[in-house]
Amino acid sequence: MLRVLEFFLVREHERSLLKYFLLLFLALGCGTAIGRGTADALFFKRYGIEYLPLMYLLLGLVLMVVSTAYAAFADRLPAERFFRILCGSLAVLLVGNWLLITFTGWDQVYPLYFQVYEVASELLLVHSGFYVSQNFDSQQTKRLLPLILAGTQLGSIAGGLLLSALAPRIGVQNMLLVWAMLCLLATGMMRRHHVRAGTSAYFRSGKRSARKLRQAWEEIVQGVRFTGRSSLLQAISLALFCTVIAFYILCYVVNRIYTETFTSEAELAGFFGMLTALTGGGALLIQLFITNRVIDRFGIKAMNLIFPATVIGSFAGLIGSFSLPFALLASVVKDVINPAVRSPVNSLFFQALPGYMEGRARAMSVAIVMPCALAVTGSLLWLVQHLANTVYFLALGMTAAVGFMYSAWRMNRAYIGSILQSLRAKVFVPGDVAPAAHWGGHAAREQLMQALQTVDEDSVRIAADSLVAAFGAQATLPIVNRLATVSEKTADYLVRLITPYVDDQCAVLLRRLLPQAAPRLQGTLLLALAGSADSADLAMAVAALRSDHTRLRAAAISCIFSQTDASFREQALDALRELTRRPQQATRFAAVEVLARQPVAEFIHYLRTLLTNDDARIVVKALHALARQPLLAADLKPRLEALCTPSSSIQVRLAVMACSERLPAAARTDLIIHGLQDHHLRVRRAAVSVLVSGDEDRVGMLATLLQQAALNAGAQQTLARTLVDVGSPTRVLESLAVHQACSARDFMHALTVVGAAAHHGATPDTRDYWELVTLVLRERALQAADRALILLEPVEGRERIGTVRAALQSDDPRFQAAASEVVRHFSNRKLASLLLDIVDNRPIRQRDKSTGFHPVQALHTLHDVLTWCRTRPDPWLARCAQQVAEVVT
Repeated sequence: MLRVLEFFLVREHERSLLKYFLLLFLALGCGTAIGRGTADALFFKRYGIEYLPLMYLLLGLVLMVVSTAYAAFADRLPAERFFRILCGSLAVLLVGNWLLITFTGWDQVYPLYFQVYEVASELLLVHSGFYVSQNFDSQQTKRLLPLILAGTQLGSIAGGLLLSALAPRIGVQNMLLVWAMLCLLATGMMRRHHVRAGTSAYFRSGKRSARKLRQAWEEIVQGVRFTGRSSLLQAISLALFCTVIAFYILCYVVNRIYTETFTSEAELAGFFGMLTALTGGGALLIQLFITNRVIDRFGIKAMNLIFPATVIGSFAGLIGSFSLPFALLASVVKDVINPAVRSPVNSLFFQALPGYMEGRARAMSVAIVMPCALAVTGSLLWLVQHLANTVYFLALGMTAAVGFMYSAWRMNRAYIGSILQSLRAKVFVPGDVAPAAHWGGHAAREQLMQALQTVDEDSVRIAADSLVAAFGAQATLPIVNRLATVSEKTADYLVRLITPYVDDQCAVLLRRLLPQAAPRLQGTLLLALAGSADSADLAMAVAALRSDHTRLRAAAISCIFSQTDASFREQALDALRELTRRPQQATRFAAVEVLARQPVAEFIHYLRTLLTNDDARIVVKALHALARQPLLAADLKPRLEALCTPSSSIQVRLAVMACSERLPAAARTDLIIHGLQDHHLRVRRAAVSVLVSGDEDRVGMLATLLQQAALNAGAQQTLARTLVDVGSPTRVLESLAVHQACSARDFMHALTVVGAAAHHGATPDTRDYWELVTLVLRERALQAADRALILLEPVEGRERIGTVRAALQSDDPRFQAAASEVVRHFSNRKLASLLLDIVDNRPIRQRDKSTGFHPVQALHTLHDVLTWCRTRPDPWLARCAQQVAEVVT
């Protein structure tokens, strides 16, 4: 049984739900087949095929009214509940029509029954797709919808055979009761299933309103407006319009040939039953053995062109010979290719639309597009059916079929863009959010300016931060004007905030504050004015060298060092030496802060001694000061390595990375490796910055490190991001992406082996260990796949890849399925195929025929996998594998 499920691409947890849908669609398909044969036979023989164009016109009006009512309730009720209402109502109508046919001589009952069948079949088709979408995500739909629709084809075969066998014996009109019983059977099946399973998994109730019909029409109008913005919905609507015209002209042509060929009502009904059974059998075989595999192999864009191409071929054949053989070929196209290929593909295209618009788009297609197309079809056929030459309406059908092909091509072009647009509206994509101040422009700036004037000084700081971040130098004057009315602590914070943007005008205002400022604020003001050449600032700094306030003295030293006038530098050096001799931590911090701003070579020994200080702030400042030196000795490396441990603070590790750039090339390599392995992203990025800062081949170095896979997952991701940011050649990125995708498949291959071993060997006591190693392998596979996606950004586009990564990392299976569909249509087909097995969580075999994938190591048994895991440069994976090995043995 498992082999059969695997052959049909069915996952084990989907078996029960698939079985239910197969049986349900079997009953519905059987009833629809009986309805089609009886409706056509009764109408054509008792009323006349010449009235068929008028039926199309009337059908358009009826569909507009009925589908509007459908749209009013379809998304407010669970799909199964509405389905039960629909099937129950249809059963009542069928019994009513049977009573009218059997006990009255009213001729108008035949066109009435024809309309009942056409409207019911259309609503059942539309709502069936809606019902499936509420129970399966898009990737499940792609795999399982052809199988579900195969149930419909089995029903068509059964219904056709029933009609062919029973119609001559019990009468065509009595088959209506058989259809009614099948509707009631389907209603009972739905009720029984959902009593046990609950409401459909993806049902989301629509907005409720007391005026439902009016709101439904408004939503359809919204769908029309959305069509103006969505290129995909435009193409879908145009395709449906052309399809309806071509399809119904084709139906008219073949039914005209069949009516002329078969003379009696029972004979025609029997022929329709047998034809339905044969075409249903053909559609069933295609759906079971071809459709889902071809969609999975070539994608829905290629499959979307098959039906229009066959329609064009049908009209070409009928133009060449208006005869029964070509009518039968046309029936194969409309009754085999249409349900087996077009229906599942069309449903998948609708799922690419935003979720809130999918139901409205389907309702709009039935309420507006189909009625308009039917009206055009009926009018054209009514005008040309009396002409002796059949080529006129066949030419109309050919024109519509060509339009169908063009619109299908447009659908393909808009498909992936629509999926990405829908995903970006649902998932957070890093990098999408701009600073808040930029959203509102001038209005946001005015709000921040008002917040800057508030009494609450915490709000003042936040507003000042936002102003400087958003507007830079333009924010300095308002902040300077606020300094006089805030506390010393807040003023000190604000001055440090605007120091990089101080210009001549701001410097004048800051100098006015110097005489009255407290020592701490004076020091901050001197640092802010350090870049100016004003003699008053220099005089103030010289005077501050004698201050008892340590921070003010340190600021004065920095200010003197930054001036072009070297007259007072010797005094400043003496003051700095005095600071370094004092044992107090605050004094040491002030001294090292000066050295961090102004590199003085004679103080390197002093800075090296400070690296053993217990105060992390002093260590950080000492490292910053060492980083300002032109070159450091290689013997500093052991101390820097000791500071690069996870127990050190993030600021210390970042400062070590900055300091390592001043070491000789041979000495800094190990420090960079330490930084690349760090668990913090900022440290990894700092290490990469050091790595690529030299004149060596940056791309080559990064690519080599990434391919060696000797680093942990975080380091590899940072390397992948850096390779993209430095502008590596596309061929290099694609090659590395393939390497990462193959690495991901190695983990998935190992996961497949572990899963099989766990299935046979797990016990209640060891289950937790099995689950742990399974989770780690799955995580490593996803991380490698994510690195492959990062490397593809220049090839596929940063926005597209960012959306795919965000969707794959979400917990919603619908978002993951949509992202998987985008991956399927990457320009690099081999890479897309490699990644799909990982993002779809498929089991990986020893060799994949579609990609030619061979694992880097043959993994046949659990022992092979655990040995492979322990030899990889991944301590956590090795530890998990060791735990499992100990427990299992």
